[in-house]
Amino acid sequence: MPRFAILYDPAVLKHVPPVHHCEHPRRVETIITRLRYCLPEHLFLRPRPATLEEICLVHEKAYVKLILESAGKLEFLDADTYLSPGTPEAALTAAGAAITGAELLMKGELRWFYAPVRPPGHHAGRNGRALGAPSQGFCIFNNAALAAVKACQLGAKRVAILDIDGHHGNGTQEIFYDQPLLYISLHQDPHTLYPGTGFLHEVGTGEGEGFNVNLPLPPGSADDVYSEAFRQVVLPILEEYRPEILLVSLGFDAHFLDPLTYLQVSLNTYYNVYMIIKELHVPTGFLLEGGYEEKVLAQGSELPTDVFLGREEHTIIEQETESSETVFIKAVSLLREARRVLRKYWQL
Repeated sequence: MPRFAILYDPAVLKHVPPVHHCEHPRRVETIITRLRYCLPEHLFLRPRPATLEEICLVHEKAYVKLILESAGKLEFLDADTYLSPGTPEAALTAAGAAITGAELLMKGELRWFYAPVRPPGHHAGRNGRALGAPSQGFCIFNNAALAAVKACQLGAKRVAILDIDGHHGNGTQEIFYDQPLLYISLHQDPHTLYPGTGFLHEVGTGEGEGFNVNLPLPPGSADDVYSEAFRQVVLPILEEYRPEILLVSLGFDAHFLDPLTYLQVSLNTYYNVYMIIKELHVPTGFLLEGGYEEKVLAQGSELPTDVFLGREEHTIIEQETESSETVFIKAVSLLREARRVLRKYWQL
């Protein structure tokens, strides 16, 4: 068994939009074409599908029933999120990849995995729409949450989810808000972007207080802002928490070419995140969330193979991006306030 693997089943391509839509099968087809070109076949593992019992550990039975019974009858679950006859199989396969990955990490059979799955998951709450969002943001089942719950079932006491999608993972936040499972999300300021949640003061409640960490970054935030966010907040908290398992909601829509956000990071930020995670020496799974520019999806998905397979340093074609002075000043102020709020819970 390799230490790094790609968890993939072509069933995730069966979730097909009824009309033109930015969340389409080509997103993953592009990734897999690139990965098969640069990786040996033995690094591709076929996961099992999730069972309905496993899905219901995170989602309400009525919601799961709605998905299973509506696919093939309804074309849209809401204004953003479509259904097709193949949606249930694709969604159960995506969830199964996340769960299989968590099982392999917990057994010590893998050190890292990447699951290029769809439909994405981090906007899906227990009953679908989460925290008053107007839609489910293309998501069906919360893959990261399902992987986290599986890891806890198998004995993990400290599980962390790091969400670097450009949109706040409102579904993941809702699911774990009152639990001592660490959720860290870097995303565009929710005043300016769907789903309108993920503010600094949303820190969790009850046993989960302090374990929900939001960094709502100003539009225009580039590589320099993300570097500061990791240096000042993300990395210190992860090092203090010492997760046994780390799950990354990997969205490529923070990239400057992506059409759905106003963030400005380059592939250098993704490469740096992979390097930071490798140096944490924590078993880690990467689960595809958003990202709608195919070239970025392909290149960004190839980078972790270089990092985690120990190849020589990858040459990134893109130049590092810099925020405008106004944006950087706003971001520095935001990070200062984040440290003030979070010092109650973490040594920042």
